[in-house]
Amino acid sequence: MNEILAKFAVIDGERIMLRPVKVSDAEAMFAYTSKPEVVKFITLLVSESVEQTRKGIADYFEVAPLGKYGLALKSSGAFMGTLDIRVDEENKSAEIGYALNPEFQGHGYMSEAVDLLLSLGFKELGLERMFAMCAAQNTPSERVMIRAGMTYEGTLRKASFHKDMFLDMKYYSILKDEYFAAK
Repeated sequence: MNEILAKFAVIDGERIMLRPVKVSDAEAMFAYTSKPEVVKFITLLVSESVEQTRKGIADYFEVAPLGKYGLALKSSGAFMGTLDIRVDEENKSAEIGYALNPEFQGHGYMSEAVDLLLSLGFKELGLERMFAMCAAQNTPSERVMIRAGMTYEGTLRKASFHKDMFLDMKYYSILKDEYFAAK
């Protein structure tokens, strides 16, 4: 599985590219991970300074880069967000996670990126199921899952403790057969 992921360290889409996250992305990443509306629902790489963000990139993205991507605009190279695919080889499934700078929301960039990861998972990795989850209040993230053709599986009540409160988490998934039937 790692050999396949290594072959797909960079994935080109129509308007975007998925590429390794680099320490040089720290300022662009900090620009959105320091925004309250972004960190309201995520804990990954929440930091109080660009220097902390650099350390987070080095510790998380650069130490084990396979399946972890920066989302960049092809036309300008602008860093817009991150995605990752966490593969469970035994069960032939994977979880997708993502975060997007709000300045780039509403243009379909994350939907395009998620579709690239679904393609990677089903066509290249031979997965049977892929899923994602979001806080019940995170409507933009939920819309990405719906546009990706995922099916709502349910809500786990008080499933995640974040910022001194419990969050309900909505789960969505798509099966290999469903993915190919929609293409």
